[in-house]
Amino acid sequence: MKVLIAITMLVLGSTAFAGGIRSVPLTVESHSDGFENFTRVSGDQYSVRHSDNDVEMIGCSARHIAGVLPIDFGFCQARTSNNTHHLCITQNPELVKIISSASAYAYISFDIADATGECGAITFSTQSFYLPPLPDSNPGNNGNGGNGNNGNNGN
Repeated sequence: MKVLIAITMLVLGSTAFAGGIRSVPLTVESHSDGFENFTRVSGDQYSVRHSDNDVEMIGCSARHIAGVLPIDFGFCQARTSNNTHHLCITQNPELVKIISSASAYAYISFDIADATGECGAITFSTQSFYLPPLPDSNPGNNGNGGNGNNGNNGN
């Protein structure tokens, strides 16, 4: 019994400050699938928020407007370090549902149809390595994805 308690404490104690950290900075890429041209925007919220500048951002939101003609829609947006804004909008119920399920600290990827501005594929990933680092879990990382600004970036 003492051995089981010791092993449990060792495992719990060793995992309290363990875990992989993955930083995915904001990227914007042009693509073509043979039918249409689109822009793919991706990055994880934590890394983008703690980038080396004060303009980058990425996120998505879903809205419901009640009334005589109720409407549900969603959008995803990002702004790059050179202050270029990328936005897609959708009324596709399946995409709105995906956007509604998003959580904090997610990796986000979304496609923007170049001709229409409509959202195409939208991806959220909420794996543990996208979470902020634990205090003292990675000395030298400064808790900010490794960009050396101690995670506060003046924001």
